[in-house]
Amino acid sequence: DIGIGTSNALSNTNPEMINGYMAYGSNDTYNNGNGSLMRILPVCIYAADLPFSEGVEIVHMASAVTHPHYISLIGCGIYYGIVKAMIEAADGALLDVVSKGIAMAREFYVGRAGYADYTGRYHRLFDLPVSEYGALSEDEIKSSGYVLDTLEAAVWGLLNYSDYKEMMTVLIRFGKDTDTLACVAGGLYGLYHGAEKIPAEWISSIRNRELVEKLCR
Repeated sequence: DIGIGTSNALSNTNPEMINGYMAYGSNDTYNNGNGSLMRILPVCIYAADLPFSEGVEIVHMASAVTHPHYISLIGCGIYYGIVKAMIEAADGALLDVVSKGIAMAREFYVGRAGYADYTGRYHRLFDLPVSEYGALSEDEIKSSGYVLDTLEAAVWGLLNYSDYKEMMTVLIRFGKDTDTLACVAGGLYGLYHGAEKIPAEWISSIRNRELVEKLCR
């Protein structure tokens, strides 16, 4: 399907797109679904070699096509930090890598004009030690279409499960926006653990697998 924020962005900016201008979604506080977070991984990988302050602006631009509000930008920026840290320290311990990634985002956003009003929404990721955050119970984790809930649940799943199938089973059991949560968590898992840890029978059943693998090379 197509999310409301994405649909509105396409409808509202179509004339500008035709004339060569970038699409830009609604900056309404209520337009903070997880639509940009679920597609941001390739952009994060593309920008991973850049200094955080430069790469995150590219990530922001990609999010803003549909989700330009600060809450969504911060969520995508935290995800970018984790991805960047994973690529920079491919053999690093998971807790150290995730901590480093979140710290990069925290340093950029906290106290920065505009963003500072919304960093408190991400207080659990920004303020809790990663080990303590990972120790939260399932009851303390939400799964919904809200970008914050999706990011928190994805990071929590990554920290708690080294087995891909088990992680996915637990996260999907949360219900609600399960496909997006699986996408966001699965991207981090695959980047850190490698595709070989994903069950072969799941990979073999991917529709248009050859095209997907070609695009990933």
